[in-house]
Amino acid sequence: MSRAFASSIESAAFAVLRLEPRFPPLFVVGVPRSGTTLAYLTLVNRFRCAYFANAALRHPYAPWSATARAKLRFGVPTTWDNSYGSTPGRMGPSDGWRTLRRWFAPLQVNDTGPLEAPAGLRRLVAAFERLFGGPFVCKNNALSTRTAELAAIFPNFLLVHVRRDPLDVAASLLEARARHRVAAGDWWSAAPPQFLGRTFASELEQVAFTIVGLELEIARGAAHLPSERRIAIDYDE
Repeated sequence: MSRAFASSIESAAFAVLRLEPRFPPLFVVGVPRSGTTLAYLTLVNRFRCAYFANAALRHPYAPWSATARAKLRFGVPTTWDNSYGSTPGRMGPSDGWRTLRRWFAPLQVNDTGPLEAPAGLRRLVAAFERLFGGPFVCKNNALSTRTAELAAIFPNFLLVHVRRDPLDVAASLLEARARHRVAAGDWWSAAPPQFLGRTFASELEQVAFTIVGLELEIARGAAHLPSERRIAIDYDE
């Protein structure tokens, strides 16, 4: 089944049903290795929340159908296990980027086709709300730079910004880059748009620019949101 065909089936069904989100979706953002996954798992494990499950990773153009099948078989388990943001199991929470990139163009890599209409993502989130019986939550570090795009799609969305001591983030980010064999000059997990194409004297310098650049982008985007729709939490606390 082609991606376009799989996507059109779900999209058409949700359009016919005229689904719209019942709750403001909640997005967890932050610099990679700042504790965003822990915050995400806390929300999913403690509350009845909808989320993109790992089951959808292999079917990013039909994520609802894949998740519905996995949920019927495995239920919604409680898990705190994760490795660099990846959780185990078909129903483990994922960052959903393979699905989200249908609406958010990558900063560095050209997508294979045009972006889809925003209404499609709203309907998809609404369908996930019905599947799980609760508000939708997603953790995605790449969305740290996409606050304006999120606001255009979800005018009432909520933002959770996770912060951690920059030195701890730098040490963990260097470890993650080594673990995933990220080449010098390439970005891992999320890239600050204002520094794309910049040449760095060392990997440590690039990590420092990653932290500073993404924190500035998050602060700039959050400044346009009313205080009741954004919160910053400290990893250590």
